[in-house]
Amino acid sequence: MMKTSRYAVWALCLLVLIPLAGCAKKNPLVGTWTGTINIPIGPTQQSLAVTYTFNEDGTCSTSAQTPMGPMNAQGTYTVDDDKLTMKTKTQAQGRTVEGQAEATFKVEGDTLTVTGIPSVPGPIVLQRQK
Repeated sequence: MMKTSRYAVWALCLLVLIPLAGCAKKNPLVGTWTGTINIPIGPTQQSLAVTYTFNEDGTCSTSAQTPMGPMNAQGTYTVDDDKLTMKTKTQAQGRTVEGQAEATFKVEGDTLTVTGIPSVPGPIVLQRQK
C-alpha cells in the first residue's frame, strides 16, 4: 500500500511538472540569421553581408566579408526582454579585438530587427535561416 501511494504521488508530480516545462519562455534569437548591414568605411558607407548565429547555451558568432577581408567574431550574449547584450572577440586583418555591444531587438516571424548599435547607422534587418 505504501509503495502504491508513493508511485501515485510521483505520477501526480509528473503530471503537474511536464506541462510546466513547456511554459518556459523560449529564446527568440536562437538560430542563424543573415542579411546586410551598412557601415561607414572612410567617407562612404559599405553594405556587408553578415551572418549571426545565436545558440541556446548563450554563445554566439558573427561573420562578414569586408573590403579588407573576412571578419569573424565569437562570444556570448544575453537577452533581457527586448535588450540584447553581446560580448565578443572579433578577428579581422590578423588582429583580435574584444568588445561589448548593447542593442534593442524585435523578432517578427522570421525577421530580426536590431537597433541602437552606435557603430551601425540605422537598423540591422536579418532573416532567419531554416
